[in-house]
Amino acid sequence: MRGALDLDRFVNWRIEGCKSFDEYQKEYSAGTHMHKVKTPMLIVYSEDDPLVNQECLDLAGAAQNNYIMVAANKYGAHLCSHEHFFKVDQFF
Repeated sequence: MRGALDLDRFVNWRIEGCKSFDEYQKEYSAGTHMHKVKTPMLIVYSEDDPLVNQECLDLAGAAQNNYIMVAANKYGAHLCSHEHFFKVDQFF
């Protein structure tokens, strides 16, 4: 599995008792509710994030809502401030 979307695609929809991945996406995805956002919101993601990457985001839905701004970094990844995956040491 390459990240959060694959976890949803292959595992989570079954755990939640949905009939399909598409049903799970409609029920649980924030992208389904982007049009309801009425408070300014900033979505920040890193293009090299192996867990929550651009594939997980509904950028088209975000672009249609004037209350949502999206910012992307080329580098940064999900755990970019951790020295080691199995230790809690961090750098900033």
